[in-house]
Amino acid sequence: ELQELTNEGRLSEDELSATFVGGQLSPLWRDAYVSPSPLDRVPILVATEVSENGFVQEPQVFQVGDTLHMIYTGGSSLHHAQCDADADPTDPASWTKTAVILGGGVGGQTGVADHSGVYIEGSTIYLYYRDPSGGLSVATASTATPTVLTKIQAVLSPPAGVDTPLANPHL
Repeated sequence: ELQELTNEGRLSEDELSATFVGGQLSPLWRDAYVSPSPLDRVPILVATEVSENGFVQEPQVFQVGDTLHMIYTGGSSLHHAQCDADADPTDPASWTKTAVILGGGVGGQTGVADHSGVYIEGSTIYLYYRDPSGGLSVATASTATPTVLTKIQAVLSPPAGVDTPLANPHL
């Protein structure tokens, strides 16, 4: 079965080895699919927007009230999708893409915004992400309006001597 995936061009040798780690399926976003079989997996989200530049990855899912929110990297920006909390989150039809929320001038961040992590405290969402310098920045949003982010500040700058900006291998 696994050899068929590489022969059909569905997975490269590198992707195949990254998918199965110690006999277990990988937790990587590119492998976040409904079926446990690599032959009949169904992607939860597919890159359909021009701003996604052909890929979606690195999901962060959290619940606020009756809605599941997903923040994911698409292209060189962060995007938002949502799903009703009563719906099946493993069914691709349950998710609706809503907007680019950070990067490319949106949310006060010009250029790249990707590789994110979400932290929620009280009614504030803190979104940490890689900025165009290759450093770590933070933006915030209210849980009442999770798609309206405001860049706050850079948290960490790249180390001295590191060639920046860091290249995104997907672009």
